[in-house]
Amino acid sequence: MKPFSRVMITIVILAVIMYFFMIANLALRCFKPIEDRVMGPDVFASPMKQAVAIDEALVLRSVLCEAEWPNDVGLPRYTADEDFSGATILVPTNTRTELLFNFVNHFGSMALVKRIIIVWNNAEVAAPRPYETWHAVVAQKVVVVDYDVNFYTPVMRLYYHPAIATTAVLVLDDDMLLNESDIVVMLKTLQVYPRRLVGVFARHHAGASYRSTVAGEAYSMVITKVLMLHVDMLKYFTCHVPDAVIKTIAAVNNCEDIALNFVVSNATGLPPVVTRATTVLDFGTRGGISASTTHAQTRDECLREFIALFGNDALQYSSTVISPQKESESAAQLSNGLYATWYTFVPNRARNMYMDVHGGVHDTFWLYLADVLNDTLGFDLWGLC
Repeated sequence: MKPFSRVMITIVILAVIMYFFMIANLALRCFKPIEDRVMGPDVFASPMKQAVAIDEALVLRSVLCEAEWPNDVGLPRYTADEDFSGATILVPTNTRTELLFNFVNHFGSMALVKRIIIVWNNAEVAAPRPYETWHAVVAQKVVVVDYDVNFYTPVMRLYYHPAIATTAVLVLDDDMLLNESDIVVMLKTLQVYPRRLVGVFARHHAGASYRSTVAGEAYSMVITKVLMLHVDMLKYFTCHVPDAVIKTIAAVNNCEDIALNFVVSNATGLPPVVTRATTVLDFGTRGGISASTTHAQTRDECLREFIALFGNDALQYSSTVISPQKESESAAQLSNGLYATWYTFVPNRARNMYMDVHGGVHDTFWLYLADVLNDTLGFDLWGLC
């Protein structure tokens, strides 16, 4: 057989293999919504579990508030000499230990990150020990908080903890990475607007309808994927979020970020502020709660409940977007090069789509391929799902 023929046969075989891999990957993505509809929302199925989760969330809040502020916590008053040169990261995590390992290494290497508080929410698995898990230079910044509850509820990630060491608190999901320069922009924004929530991911609402927000649209909420707030506002939320709101969050295992926006805007009459990040990597999504087909419906129900509980629609609208002076930072500057190098070459929306830590590079290839097909041929691969 001629060498040219062998090359052609090899190319055809590789093309067939890639085709079947693509079909299998697409099938998994398409059947995931069906699985969600069959399995239902990510909530506590048993009324007994719901009751225990609610009681634990309320008792924990009561203990924290009575221990730290026995005379109640009023709306914070800010002073001009407050230090916004660094931040404490507050991050919840469960079983995604590899993601957490990379997360802590990435942010722990930043000088402006003074402390990383890990809110451990897995009652069946022992929490990591910082000095056994990370290098001492990073481990010295890490505090692991295990509330020792039977059922963790999302509102606990937003409870104040005395280990917070800075004026600014950066609330992050454990699957998010961003550049240090973007944190600097958030710090400067919070210094100017200390009574507001500062976030990267904006959302808005119309009545009791929860909606995504595209560039140029006004927004009324920022979500806790990436969110910064004043430590005193976190204290205020911890002690002033109504019991009925905590019960709603515990019942649906969702909506803690909507509640935070409600409490802050209701107290201040002010909207949040959005900052534009140069690079945000989200590694988490396909198994996350937001991937459920019932997620949007749950958020609508939470909005309806909160409007009734607060007695008004406390959320305020804004269209302000704070942009960094330079947007030359690339994803390659992130310390986790394995994933970031791929992201450097992934255009448009694919760069911001989700990957899980197992086979992340493989997934990124398909995201890249999908975007190339869309940009060159107008073929929307993900639109099939």
